Amino acid sequence: MMADGDTSDAPPRASTFMPPPPPTFGTAPQSPYGNAGLAIGPYGYPPNGYVRPEKVLGVAYLLWALLGLLGAQHFYLGKWQRGLWYLFTFAFCGVGWCIDLFTLPSQVGRVNAERRAGLR
Repeated sequence: MMADGDTSDAPPRASTFMPPPPPTFGTAPQSPYGNAGLAIGPYGYPPNGYVRPEKVLGVAYLLWALLGLLGAQHFYLGKWQRGLWYLFTFAFCGVGWCIDLFTLPSQVGRVNAERRAGLR
């Protein structure tokens, strides 16, 4: 439909009522945990509807110290396959338990990054 005297091939203008645009991608309300652990969906909210807190390095080390030979730290981090290997092999005869002493911070960081990205 063309306005009076308009002979251009331009599309008709939208109505004057337009809903507000959605929030900018990557912004979200603050959670009790700060912005840590928020996987942001397209409208600024977690895609699954709830906030998942990050895994804590101190808890992982506590589990490593108390039940590390049984793989408790890997079950806590959601790595259940590795946890089963540790459980059945007694942490690869203690070698894996010693390696975890140095690699546990990077393991926790990777799990938290994957949770923020929505991969876990």
